[in-house]
Amino acid sequence: YGSTAKFYYSPVYISNVISKVESEIKRSDKKENLTVILVGNSASPTNNHLSIFEMLLPYKDINVLIYCPLAYGNYPDYKEFVIRKGQELFKEKFNPLTEFMDFHKYLALLANVDIAIFNHQRQEAMGVTIQLINLGKVVYMNKSTSSFKSFTKRGIQVFDNELIMQGGLLTSRDVSRNPDLVKSYYSYEVLIKSLSSVFSNPE
Repeated sequence: YGSTAKFYYSPVYISNVISKVESEIKRSDKKENLTVILVGNSASPTNNHLSIFEMLLPYKDINVLIYCPLAYGNYPDYKEFVIRKGQELFKEKFNPLTEFMDFHKYLALLANVDIAIFNHQRQEAMGVTIQLINLGKVVYMNKSTSSFKSFTKRGIQVFDNELIMQGGLLTSRDVSRNPDLVKSYYSYEVLIKSLSSVFSNPE
């Protein structure tokens, strides 16, 4: 279009800034040998919950606890369908989260998660994904999404959902460098610096 506008790179906005995790949040009181799994981020059909349930079916008889956030998203029929299907497949191991939580309580819940699985076909759930990465959790995603490509391009270790179907859900994954890497891209300091470069420019 013949535009003469200048481009300023600002990689983060406030909902994607990592939160300071207090020591009491990091402490876990969950039972030994329990694997806590987070499935999706909302009650939207774009989460493709059923596809994730299929990935988890081979593990339904081991010591797992599944959290499924469903407070967000205006799809009541779909929400009820996911709850009904999750309870049918995983019985008492399935825990739908149907009410919004205090932010620090939600962080505490995320701190007890071992594995998170997202199967969106496009970039979604960035805020919660970034918090999970900062907490050192193993995150599985659809490798075709721009978010997967963005994380891996920056050296942040997220994992292809296909690895779960290949029997890799409980495989040990090295995410030791993730918290330091995510801080260099999604910290409050990075937010301020990037926005300052935009608003301090006289043009």
